[in-house]
Amino acid sequence: MEPSEATAETIGITLARATPAELSTGYPFPSWKRAMDLIIASLALRFLLPLMLVVAVLIHLDGGEGFFGHTRVGSGGRPFRVLKFRTMCPQADRKLAAYLEGNEAARLEWQLTQKLRSDPRVTWIGSFLRKSSIDELPQLLNVLRGEMSIVGPRPIVQSEALRYGR
Repeated sequence: MEPSEATAETIGITLARATPAELSTGYPFPSWKRAMDLIIASLALRFLLPLMLVVAVLIHLDGGEGFFGHTRVGSGGRPFRVLKFRTMCPQADRKLAAYLEGNEAARLEWQLTQKLRSDPRVTWIGSFLRKSSIDELPQLLNVLRGEMSIVGPRPIVQSEALRYGR
């Protein structure tokens, strides 16, 4: 038999039937995955909420809002706000512009990677939060709202979407 003539039946494979919703999520049992997301995020928030409150207060005492929302591209290309703890100083854009204006090496690094190894905008608490990944904990709320999943691809910013194609 030619490979092009092979079908699922002729090679003994049983194909599962999937609904359009299951096909769009790429997961055969989206209701189970969503249920697990809700259970895990709820339990994690129950235990991590005291830590999250302390972090929010520390950030506020450092001079600014405790949370930061960043627009990302979600499932089906829908934009949503990813929640994080704020790790940068207020008016970070202005501080970055002034820093890059006076530092050619940093300007080149920024142009290449859109990141800085030694970023002057990151606060003292922000540095710790990033190294420990505690800044990501508010994303559990995104999971509860159904905008993200515990396991799955990381949502990207719109400017990165061109790198991935369709």
